[in-house]
Amino acid sequence: VCLADAGVDVRLLDIDPARLAMLQGGRAPIHEPLLDDLLAKVLANGRLILHDDAATAMRGAAVIMIAVGTPPLGDGRADLAQVREAVSDAVRHAGPETVIAIKSTVPPGTTASLRSLCRRNGRLVPLTVCPEFLAEGSAVRDFRQPPQVVIGGEDRDACERVAGLFGHLDAPIRITDSTSAELI
Repeated sequence: VCLADAGVDVRLLDIDPARLAMLQGGRAPIHEPLLDDLLAKVLANGRLILHDDAATAMRGAAVIMIAVGTPPLGDGRADLAQVREAVSDAVRHAGPETVIAIKSTVPPGTTASLRSLCRRNGRLVPLTVCPEFLAEGSAVRDFRQPPQVVIGGEDRDACERVAGLFGHLDAPIRITDSTSAELI
């Protein structure tokens, strides 16, 4: 929603019909100050388009952001099943110029371990990680005024393409390897 509000054309894929219906009605599935107003605005101006079909949502995408849950397992480790599934879907629908950016909170080493999923038609789809620094109750403000933007990956061009999405922010953009970004 905040990227769309900043002028980026965004397509949002949600596989949960109830959550998608809520979004289509201009209501966010989480309580966050300012979010409902911004959601209604970007839906009305066409900067945010909602989808329930991965192929349609991802067709022609320059950057596919993965923002799915990583709930804790019984032993405290993060359950990365949703991240793996979303990366596999993204690779399946990636175009020749697509970059994948993981926004989900993941432990160090995750992006490197997921690279094996990123082969498509004999090429490696670039995989980056772009951790968020958002706190519940101030997420919109935190997005608009971050202390920094961190992007990690082994493909510098891919990282710079993701960084371009955040160029409107008055914050330093730090590009590093994926594991360092995950640690940050």
